[in-house]
Amino acid sequence: MNAEDYLQGAARRLQDDGSVVSRVSLPGGTALVGYQSRFRVLWLATKVHLFTVLYPTDVATDTQLAALSQDAVSYAKATKGTLRGLQSGVAVIAALVAESVTEQASAAATARPKKQFAAMVLPAIVDLGNGQTLSYHGPILWGAMYASWLRARLSAALPAPAPR
Repeated sequence: MNAEDYLQGAARRLQDDGSVVSRVSLPGGTALVGYQSRFRVLWLATKVHLFTVLYPTDVATDTQLAALSQDAVSYAKATKGTLRGLQSGVAVIAALVAESVTEQASAAATARPKKQFAAMVLPAIVDLGNGQTLSYHGPILWGAMYASWLRARLSAALPAPAPR
């Protein structure tokens, strides 16, 4: 399986999970973006706008993952983040789909995500070569009430590919 095959499957999975899917031009190139929003009373009556952003690359690096995460958050904030913090927030799953992954990128994907005001970012890497999806699996304190929903969306959209 190559990156484009994985992206096509991800587009179907995102649509099946309730996202509207499109291709979006970001500063780093064209990415596949799935968007959905959810409102839950159990989330203290807040609405979360989720953007799942996938970008293909040959070799995933920590620099690329950081850039994609920033580009995806900027896109999400510009698209649906005008009232962030007022019963509304954005969540972003920023994923590189790569043939291989550097050790630094692997460490960056599995590290605790940084805090941001009314925005959650969960970086991930789909390693096509090793057949795994890398992301943070520890406790999420900032935005903890959204964590299980966000992780379920990541699992639905980015399952581990078949190893080569």
